[in-house]
Amino acid sequence: MNADLGSAESLRCSLCHRELPVSLLRLAHIKRRAEATAKERLNTANTMPTCTLGAMNCSNAAYVLVDACGRSYRNARVSGITDDLDVALARFDGQKVLAFNSASAPFFAEHALRHTGVL
Repeated sequence: MNADLGSAESLRCSLCHRELPVSLLRLAHIKRRAEATAKERLNTANTMPTCTLGAMNCSNAAYVLVDACGRSYRNARVSGITDDLDVALARFDGQKVLAFNSASAPFFAEHALRHTGVL
C-alpha cells in the first residue's frame, strides 16, 4: 500500500483514468514542489494520484497539460515527440482530469503557465 494514497487497494489515475493498484500510483504535486510554498506543498488540492505507467512522467515532463475546463491536452511547445510517444499521448487528449476542481484549478493553471508561458 502507498501510504500517501490512503488505505484504498486501487484508485483511478487522474490523467489516464485506469484503475490500478496503489502500488502503481504516486501522489504527484501539480505545482512543482520546488516552486510551491510550504503551505502549497501540504495543500491536498495541489496533488493528484498519477500512475507510474506513463501519466506521471508525461505530466512531469510537461507533455500533457490541463486546460481551464479540466481537460488534458498535449503541450504543443514540447519538441522531440517520437511516433511512439505520439501514440502514448493520444490516450490523454481531451480527457477530463479527475483531480480537477475549483481548488486545484489554480495549480493546474500555474503548471501550464510554467511550461507554455500561456494561461
